[in-house]
Amino acid sequence: MIINNLFKSNFKSEINKFIKKKDGLILLISTDNYQQFLKPILSSASLFANKWAILLVKIGKYELRKENKTNQLISTHIDLKDLNLENIDKNQFKSVSANIRGPIIYELCKYIKTKQLIYTDVDALIVRDLSNFFKILPTNRKIVLRKIKKNWIDYLRPKAKHYPYKGGCIALKTQRKFLNQDPIILEFSKQYSKYCWDNKFIWAADQDGLKNIADNFPEIDKFIKISSLLVDWSFKPWSYIWAAKGFRKNASIWDINSKLIIFSKSKENFKVNLKILKIKFSSKIIKNIVLIAKTILYPLAFLRFEIIYPLLKISNYCLKSILKIIKK
Repeated sequence: MIINNLFKSNFKSEINKFIKKKDGLILLISTDNYQQFLKPILSSASLFANKWAILLVKIGKYELRKENKTNQLISTHIDLKDLNLENIDKNQFKSVSANIRGPIIYELCKYIKTKQLIYTDVDALIVRDLSNFFKILPTNRKIVLRKIKKNWIDYLRPKAKHYPYKGGCIALKTQRKFLNQDPIILEFSKQYSKYCWDNKFIWAADQDGLKNIADNFPEIDKFIKISSLLVDWSFKPWSYIWAAKGFRKNASIWDINSKLIIFSKSKENFKVNLKILKIKFSSKIIKNIVLIAKTILYPLAFLRFEIIYPLLKISNYCLKSILKIIKK
C-alpha cells in the first residue's frame, strides 16, 4: 500500500524555497519524547552540515521546544488521525513512528528540488563535513546504506532475528538535476515506502524493507553503496555520523559527546581578548577541537562498546544457560 499527500501542497512549495541553494536536505523524524535528542544533532549539523537544510517531521501535534528552533530547521507534523490511526496502542505507535520513514522519504523524493537527501535517526550526531561524504561517493552509486554481518554474540542466539540492513541512516544522491528525475531513486523509495507501510505495525520493518529491496530488486541493488563510513555506533573518529543505537543513548560516553557538541557550537565566534593574545573561536577552530576530543574519547568508546558490552552479553548468556540446566 502506498500512502500519498502526507504534506499539504503549500508546505511542499515552502520547503522547496527553504532548500534553495542548499547542498541537500537532512530528514529527521521525531515523536515528542525524542525531543531530548534534537539539540545535540541540530548543534552538530550547524557545525558539520551548515550548508544543508533540515526538515523535522513531528509525529503528532506537539510544540517544538524553543531551544530546538534554528534558522537551519523547517518543521511540520503528521497527525495520525489523518491516517485513521488514532486508536492504536503504545507498541503500534512505536512501530508506526519508525516505519513511517518509508512513506515520508518517498513523498520527499517525488517533489523536493534537491540532488541529495539523507535520513538519520534523531539520536545521532553529525561529526564530519557531510558534504564531503557525498563528494567521495562513486557516481554510479545512488543509495547509501549501512549493513552489518553477524557477530559471535548473534551466533550464540540462533533464535534471535538478525537484521543485516540498518534503517537508521539512508542517503540518496542523483547525478540528475533533482531526485524526482531519477527513476532508480523513485523506484527505491517507492518500494521501501510500500514495504514499510504494509508492515507498519511490525517493529523493524524499516530494516527488513531494505533487505527486501536488496534481495528482490537487482536493478536497484546495483546502485546501492554499503558504507560503514557514513554511520557507525562505536563512535569512530573517521565516521561522518554517530548513532546512539539501543543502550548507547544512555551511556556516559554518549552524554559527554552530546554535551561537547552543544558546548562547542555555543562558543562558535566567541572571542577571548588577553593582553598579549586575541583568540576568536571560528568554525574551523571549533571543528578541530571536536576532532581532537573525539579522537581522545574513541579508546573509551571502543572499550565500552566493543569489549565490555560483548563480555557482559556473553556472561549474561552463560548465566541464563546455567540456570536453565539447574532448573531441569
